[in-house]
Amino acid sequence: MILKLRDLKRLAATSKHQSKKMQHRLLLYYCSMVLVIFSASLLIMSIAGVFSNSEEKLGQILKVRQDAAYSAVTNHLDSLEAQSIALSKSACSIISDALDRSPVSTLNDNPEELLKTQKLLYPTLNTTLKSSGCNGAYIILNATTNTSAPVAATSRSGLYLRYVNLSATNSIQQDVTFYRGIPDVARDIPLELHNRWNLEFDISKIPAYETLVKTSSGRLADNCLWSKRMLLPGTWENLMLLSVPILNENGEIYGICGLEISQLYFRLAYPSASSEFGNMVTVLAPIDGDVLSLKDGLIGSRQGMHIDEISSLYCKKGDYYNTYLSNDKIYLGLHQEINVKSTDGNTLAAVTLISAEAFASVVNHERMIWIFCALVFLLLMVLFSLYLSRRFVKPILKKLDAIRNNTWDEDSAESYYEIDDLFGFLAEKDREYEQTKTALETAQSESAKAHTEHEQTLRALENAQREAAKAQIEYEQAQNNYMAAQQKIARLAHSKKYEIDPDDYQEFLIGVQMLTPTERVIFDHYLSGKNVKEIMNIVGIKESTLRYHNRNIYSKLGVNSLKQMLLYAALMKQEGEGGFKK
Repeated sequence: MILKLRDLKRLAATSKHQSKKMQHRLLLYYCSMVLVIFSASLLIMSIAGVFSNSEEKLGQILKVRQDAAYSAVTNHLDSLEAQSIALSKSACSIISDALDRSPVSTLNDNPEELLKTQKLLYPTLNTTLKSSGCNGAYIILNATTNTSAPVAATSRSGLYLRYVNLSATNSIQQDVTFYRGIPDVARDIPLELHNRWNLEFDISKIPAYETLVKTSSGRLADNCLWSKRMLLPGTWENLMLLSVPILNENGEIYGICGLEISQLYFRLAYPSASSEFGNMVTVLAPIDGDVLSLKDGLIGSRQGMHIDEISSLYCKKGDYYNTYLSNDKIYLGLHQEINVKSTDGNTLAAVTLISAEAFASVVNHERMIWIFCALVFLLLMVLFSLYLSRRFVKPILKKLDAIRNNTWDEDSAESYYEIDDLFGFLAEKDREYEQTKTALETAQSESAKAHTEHEQTLRALENAQREAAKAQIEYEQAQNNYMAAQQKIARLAHSKKYEIDPDDYQEFLIGVQMLTPTERVIFDHYLSGKNVKEIMNIVGIKESTLRYHNRNIYSKLGVNSLKQMLLYAALMKQEGEGGFKK
């Protein structure tokens, strides 16, 4: 009962102070350790770049930009080819009318006719220049002013109009200069001569001229040829020329014509596109297998991105984008081939490039952010784990110190339910130990007393054993007397057998079978030699009850006395009747 009261008191104190369960804090501590491991894994994966999808994102950005650049460049080149074909047809008609069906060779050594023809061609050439997306237009006649001149073989008369001081792609607002042609045409306009003006073209500097003047048939669209990047004679400007033959209906070549795209014009027409990974530059350049020749192409606006214009790039294809390698630079991008013809047979391609260095810088910056966040998270989790560890262990250490110093208090404010219960259990065991110790000391003092009593008991037991041995001897004597009496009764029964009335004996046998269980028990005790008092004690009945059963037994057996009943019983036992065996 006292222990129950103590248990109730401890439970009441626990409820009063709302002691925190150790398993709750332990669970929180384990969670913090899991978070530490998770943050460490997060840090490692951040360093390895597992969370970065920059390559896939860059591939998507480049794909969108490349599609736009390819569409713009393809439409631009198709438009220039269409304008050049229209210029060729118009020039052919004008020249045919001027020659009055005569061959173009009649213009050789004929300055007056050449001047007349150029004046007729100027309006068409000027209109084509201003209506096309280019910065120059030209017509070369297959004739020269002086066939006896030393350079007559490579000198041809014609017109070449160019824009100067380009600042935008709106060609209508640009100033036009007279780069090639008879100066009288420019004075009549009036039109300023280019500072590198010459009277005639040096056809050795025109890549497509020799090829196109040998053309005598075919569609003009199939004979549009683009040159690779070349230096405009007498200037610092790089450009690409589109050339188309001027072919009459009889297959005679009057010359060639075409349009010009300079590096400056291409840069203004194709500004760089900004992205989160840096600026993307549009390039038009020949490609041969996996080699992109920048030195033979045009490069759009770069906005600070460095591209070596005289290098060639080796293309290595990837999952999301291609890698373009030069001697000292790496670029990332995509390219698509354009269905146009070039003078050297190479295929032109529209290319979108971005600096690999800029991309790596952005990726590293993003990775550093991930690493920093993971590191901060890891540090916070470690500090949190240390805090929880101290908070978790501190109460336990306090309780252990209290136990060692014997100052433990059940009513402590900072405690755990499990620790309180454990220490309460230990304190209870300590009290029980003290009680047990006291009880043992008491028991030891009583043990000496009990030892003395034990000695006395042993002596009494020895006396009792002697008395028991004496009683055993007396019992054996009584047993022998009983056996002798039984034998005597048997002899007497045998001798009296012939003196007993058979009818009375038969009535006795029948009466034995009619005895009740209790009467039979009493009957058997009489036969075993028990007296009245012994039978009363064994059966547990009173004397009056025994007398009642005796009367019933005598009546059923047909006897008048115990002696007669024992005589009949001895005879019955001897003959094996009435349930007895011989």
